Amino acid sequence: MVMRIKCVFQHGDGNNVRFSAHYCKRWTTVRNGWISCDLTDQMLVGTACKFGCHPEYTLQGLETTQCLAHDRWSVPSQPVCNRKYCLTINTIIY
Repeated sequence: MVMRIKCVFQHGDGNNVRFSAHYCKRWTTVRNGWISCDLTDQMLVGTACKFGCHPEYTLQGLETTQCLAHDRWSVPSQPVCNRKYCLTINTIIY
């Protein structure tokens, strides 16, 4: 959901001045990871967010995003955290 706030002020001469604050949609939580935004309470245009994963997971997607004009983020989709896998090496004992 995109939230918008509009304020209307009237000057003494009868002219209206309109202000609009634009917000981007809030990201959902990242499973096995985290999101950190510089303005945590509001997702105003210009807000930057960084995604990260817990140590045993790796990030698939871009690490950072920013709220742009027209109420959209600079990345099209939220990144995900995938579990890291290690190959098992069989040891031969002579």
